Amino acid sequence: MAEPVNPLSVADDADLRRLAEVSVALIATAQDPSGAYPAAVGFAPYGFCWFRDGAFVAEGMSRAGVAEPRAVESATAFHEWCARVLTREAPAVASLVARVEAGSQPADSELLPARYTLAGERHDDDWWNYQVDGYGTWLWALRSHLSRWDLPLAPYAEAAETAARYLVAVGARTCRDWWEEHRDRTHGSTLASVYGGLRAAAALGVLPEQASAAADEIATLVAREGVHDGALRKWLGSTAVDASLVVAGVPFGLVAPGGPVGRATVARVTSELSTPGGGVHRYVGDTFYGGGQWPILAAFLGWHHAVAGSRERAEELLRWIASTADDSGRLPEQVPPLLAPDRLAEWTGRWGAQRPAAAVVARHVPGAGVGAGPRRRPGLTCARHRSHDHETGRPALRSSSQARTPRAVSSTGTPVVSSSVIGGSMVAALASIQAPNSSVSAMRGSSHPRHVGRLRSRAASTSASQVRHR
Repeated sequence: MAEPVNPLSVADDADLRRLAEVSVALIATAQDPSGAYPAAVGFAPYGFCWFRDGAFVAEGMSRAGVAEPRAVESATAFHEWCARVLTREAPAVASLVARVEAGSQPADSELLPARYTLAGERHDDDWWNYQVDGYGTWLWALRSHLSRWDLPLAPYAEAAETAARYLVAVGARTCRDWWEEHRDRTHGSTLASVYGGLRAAAALGVLPEQASAAADEIATLVAREGVHDGALRKWLGSTAVDASLVVAGVPFGLVAPGGPVGRATVARVTSELSTPGGGVHRYVGDTFYGGGQWPILAAFLGWHHAVAGSRERAEELLRWIASTADDSGRLPEQVPPLLAPDRLAEWTGRWGAQRPAAAVVARHVPGAGVGAGPRRRPGLTCARHRSHDHETGRPALRSSSQARTPRAVSSTGTPVVSSSVIGGSMVAALASIQAPNSSVSAMRGSSHPRHVGRLRSRAASTSASQVRHR
C-alpha cells in the first residue's frame, strides 16, 4: 500500500492563510458568470454544477466574506442561480408532488437532477442523477448565508418553497448517495442532508409545519432503523459505516455531535476509515480511482472535532489537508494510500487523470479560511465520483495569481482536483476552530451572528467540490 502524502507535515499559520486566500481566489475565478460553481475546472466529467457541491462551496465563500467582501458576492450569486433553477422547476415539482401524494412513483428521469449545466439547464445523459440531498444542503446553506449577512429571504422564497415541497414529498425515499451509488437504498448521509434542509426551511418560515413534520419523521426513522451498534448506518439495513455520515452531526444536526450516536459514528469512521496522521477513506471496499483518502472528508471530520471541542484533532486534520496541496495551492480529490490500487488504471483509462479544479477549493470546511469562510472542494468538488460498481509535498504556496492556471498533477495517478467543496469545508472547519459556538448555532438552526468573527491564519480552506462520485 502506498504511503500517505506528507502525513502530519508542519504548515505554519502563514501557509494556511495563503492556502485560504488561494482557495477563495480559485473559486471566484472559476465561478461561471451565471453564478454556478463548476465541480471542477479542466476535467470534463465535473464541468457541471451540483446543488450539493455548490452549496458547500457557497458556505465557504460566505464565511470567507468576513475578510473578503467579494466572497459574499460570490455566494449570493450562487444562491441566485439556484433560485432561478428552482423557480423554473416549480411546475415540474408541483406535478411530481401531486403524483406522489396520489400514490404514484415517478421515474427517475422525472425527478429533479443532482446536477445542471452552468447555464442552469438539465443535461440529458446517463449520469447517476437522482440524488435528493443537494436540495436539503442548499436550503441549509441558504439559511446560513442569509442569517450571517442579514439578507432578505424574498428573492429566494419561491425557490425555497419549491425545494421544501420536493423534500417533503421524496426526501426519505430511496435514491443514490453522495457517491452517486446504490440507487435502491435509503442512505444515512442523504437523510441527514434532507433533515438539515427541512429544519432550515422551517427556521426561515418556509412551509414551517410541513417541513418540521417531515424532519421529525426522518429523525424517527433514523432512530428506529438507522443505527447499528450505537453508530449510524451507511444505509438503512446496512452494518457498514461511511465517512459522509459525519455530517449528520455537524453541520446538519440530525444527531448531537457530542451525543452517544454522534460520538460512536465518528469513532467508527476514525477506526475503520482513517489512518493515524492521515486522511479519511469514503468506505471500506471503495475502488474509485483506487479508493484513496479524501481531503474533503478529512475536512468534515475536522469540522466535527472543532465543534465538539477537540481543537487539537481539528487542527491536525487541517494541517494534513494543507499538506496535500500542490505547489500552487490546489487541493486534490483524493490521495494515497489506496484501498484498491489495482483499480486505479480502470479509472484513468475511463476518464483520464483529473486536473486541479480551480474553483473548488473553498467549499467544504467552513471555518478554515480567510475570515471565517469554508474552503472548497474540488469544484463541489471532484468529490462526486461515483463508482457504480462500488466505488469511489508539502506546499510551497505561490501567489494567488500564479495559482489560477490549473495544471495536471498527480504523481501517483490519482485524481488531483482543486474543489470548491473541499475548500468550503476547510473554511468551515477553520471557522469552527476559531468560533466554535457560532458553528454550533449554525448547525442547530439558530440565528447566525452577522459576523462569525475573523479567522486566524489557522483557518484553512478545503477544496473538495468533487463530492460527487461517479
